[in-house]
This record gives sequence, C-alpha cells and structure tokens, in this order.
Amino acid sequence: MRISPLTKAILILIVILAVWIGGGVFIYYQLNPPSHSSPTTSLTTTTTTTTTTTTTSNFSQGEQEYIDKIIDHSSRTITAVTLLSELLVEPQIDDTTWVSQATTQIDTIKALYDEISLVSTPYEVFDIDYNYTYGVSVYKSAADTIEQAISSQSLSQIQYAVSLINSGSSIISGSIDMLNDFIAQRS
Repeated sequence: MRISPLTKAILILIVILAVWIGGGVFIYYQLNPPSHSSPTTSLTTTTTTTTTTTTTSNFSQGEQEYIDKIIDHSSRTITAVTLLSELLVEPQIDDTTWVSQATTQIDTIKALYDEISLVSTPYEVFDIDYNYTYGVSVYKSAADTIEQAISSQSLSQIQYAVSLINSGSSIISGSIDMLNDFIAQRS
C-alpha cells in the first residue's frame, strides 16, 4: 500500500507550509508583542503599600483573549496536522502502530475543532474566526475521511483526505494572514 510520488510531494509541501505558518506567527509576535491589559505592581520605598497601574492596549479584552486563543489553538492544530501529514507520506492502514499514531492525531484534530467551535468571537474579528473555523472544519473532514479509510482499508480515501488537508492549509494560512493584518492595523 504505497502512496503516489505526487501525493508525497504534496504532503511534504503541507508540512513545510504548516511549519512556515507557525513560524511566521511566532516570529510576528516576537517582533510585535501585543500589549496586554494586565496590572503591573510597584512597591513604594516609604511605605509597605502596593500601587497598581493598568497599561493601555490597542485591543479590547475580548479581542486580546481571542488573539491569544487563536495563537495557541493554531499552534496545536498545525502540530497535529503536521504529525498526521508525516504519517500520510507512507500510509500503512493495516499496521496497528501506524493506525494508533494516526488515530491519536485524528482525535486531536476533532477535539481542536470542538474547542474552536466554542470560542467566543468579538465582532471585530468575526471574519477571521469564520475563515479559521472553516479551515479547522476542513481538517476535521480530513480526519473523518482518514478514519473511514482505516476502517475500510481504502487508500483512495487517504488521497482524498490529503486533498482536504491541502484545502484546509490554504484556508488556515489565509485566516492567519487576516489575523496578522488585524494586529498590524492596531499596532
């Protein structure tokens, strides 16, 4: 049960894209850290009282929470999809170890979809959330398809799942670009 060289090349490109997206988000936040609305504490030297001041942010609390959630969620999603894509380079749907490893990533992707579906979305980032959630739902569809491929021992379903992962990666990449644009506009 081998997968075509074209499909292998596509999977390798997906892994590279996933790493690139994750690295891009990480680098962006290293160069442009968001300002948080968190209290800072300073002690005065003449008394033992504590004074709290609040720094200002270019984001509402809801927007900042959403941004933080998407950064964390996208990182975990990219990791799960990358690990699953690496397994799909040489699918071994009749090997229990391979099936176990794939099932772990499938379950992770499904849980990530459920998690993102429950996130509260501020109005200002609704379009970003819509695209991001749609991309994760495409990954979930790929996970469902791989699960079906394993139970029916069908490599053609694996190839279809690969095409879904490609689509999901494109959508996720676009939504991350939208998020970075939103952050840049406010910085």
